[in-house]
Amino acid sequence: MFGYACYDTDVLMLAAIYYANALAKKLHDASCKNNILQHDAKTQATVSYENGKFKDITNIIISTQHIVSASQKEIENLIINDVIKKTIPSSIMNKDIIFLVNPSGRW
Repeated sequence: MFGYACYDTDVLMLAAIYYANALAKKLHDASCKNNILQHDAKTQATVSYENGKFKDITNIIISTQHIVSASQKEIENLIINDVIKKTIPSSIMNKDIIFLVNPSGRW
């Protein structure tokens, strides 16, 4: 366990933890609304700091279980458009942000 209050976010949580949790919540909501995503998943947000202050998000990794018939492209589009872009404000996305969806392959 780790953590402490900080000014990365309005709720005094570290940005990486806060945004990874927000992505997980949105991913759960998306899995309840469609029949493509299933409930086993994990999220990661990698953040950068400048002069000790949160600057932006540089990478987002989401791995999620899904139905066998869904293509990788279909899953990527769903996750990027319905989860990431509806959760993370564009103002805190690095201009070169990297999205990795199921980088280890079908799950």
